[in-house]
Amino acid sequence: MAKEIQVAPARDLLSIDFIEKLAHAVVALNLSRRRTPDWLADVIFGWIEHGGVILDSEGNEIDIHDEIIDDAHGSDPSLRCIDDLKRKAKERPVRKPKMSMLLRLQLYDAAFKIIGKPISE
Repeated sequence: MAKEIQVAPARDLLSIDFIEKLAHAVVALNLSRRRTPDWLADVIFGWIEHGGVILDSEGNEIDIHDEIIDDAHGSDPSLRCIDDLKRKAKERPVRKPKMSMLLRLQLYDAAFKIIGKPISE
C-alpha cells in the first residue's frame, strides 16, 4: 500500500490564516527564493519516487508530472512570488490568495506534511 498525503480543502488553503502560517514556515526554511522551489521539488519528487501518493482534499490523486513545480509557480521566472510569500510573514493585513495559486498551495501543504511539519491540520 502506498503512503498517502492528503492536502487540505481549497477553502482552507486559500485562507489568510493558511497563507500567514505558510509564510512563516517558508521563512523558517532559510532558503533563497531560487532554492525554495528546488526544496519543494526535492521533497515532492522524493516522496513520489519512494512510492508516496499525494491526494487532493477529495481523495483524488494529484498528477505529479515533471513540470509541476514550474506550473505551480506560474510564469514567474524570477520567482518573485517566493519573496512575496515571505513578506506575508511580516505584512499585515495579508490579502486573500487567488484561486490561481491553489496548485502551489497544495504542493507546499503536501511538502510540509511530508517533512512532518504540517501547516494545515
